Amino acid sequence: ISAHLKRAVIVAEDDLFVVFLSTHAAPGEVDLAGDPYFVAYDTEKSDLYATGLAMRELTDALLHRIRARHVVAFLDACYTGQVLARSQLALTGAKSMVFEPAAGSPAPVSWAREWDSLARGSRDPAVPAPPRATTPSDKSIVLMTSSDGTEPSWESDSLGHGVFTYYLVEGLRESRGLATVGELFDRLRTRVAQQVAAEKQRQQQPRLFYSDPPRVAIGAPAVSGRGGSNP
Repeated sequence: ISAHLKRAVIVAEDDLFVVFLSTHAAPGEVDLAGDPYFVAYDTEKSDLYATGLAMRELTDALLHRIRARHVVAFLDACYTGQVLARSQLALTGAKSMVFEPAAGSPAPVSWAREWDSLARGSRDPAVPAPPRATTPSDKSIVLMTSSDGTEPSWESDSLGHGVFTYYLVEGLRESRGLATVGELFDRLRTRVAQQVAAEKQRQQQPRLFYSDPPRVAIGAPAVSGRGGSNP
């Protein structure tokens, strides 16, 4: 994934760069450094550092490797609410969308502050203060995650898809691409929570993180179906 992002040189500053990722994930609690990881088909559970993708590598790539001013990422994986842990990317949320570290997990750490503490001879590199924002002032980044930091993301037998991905696609079709990411999230999070509660008797709460209010709209092409075309 990071290799593909590094090769995204054709992206211009005025483009909208959209990332969709659907995979498995491991929470920060299982990693020595507290990093949550995206898990690939060949990832080894005993060696996440060498065979997985740290979530902070993705967020830092979006911050530093993409020229586009507008970046939107949809992340369908377990524990993606931890996506900002140990990342250089400092985003905010609203209401229940604010990131809260899972119980027992390390607080987010800014690498700049961590290095400063080590340079001053501190024995403990963990800095409890939140990371400083390093997002360029002219760059808007939005991350929509399928679950909270402590929750799995469920596949649905009845929908034949991941619950988050299914309602994300449905929301794009219904809005004809005119809804903003914020409006799309407001519709999606209720549907996801209700579907998982009814089918799995569990909780799954999508989250939204952003550097600026998520007013960008994501279009979706028409898809042919029975009785004509669906928006």
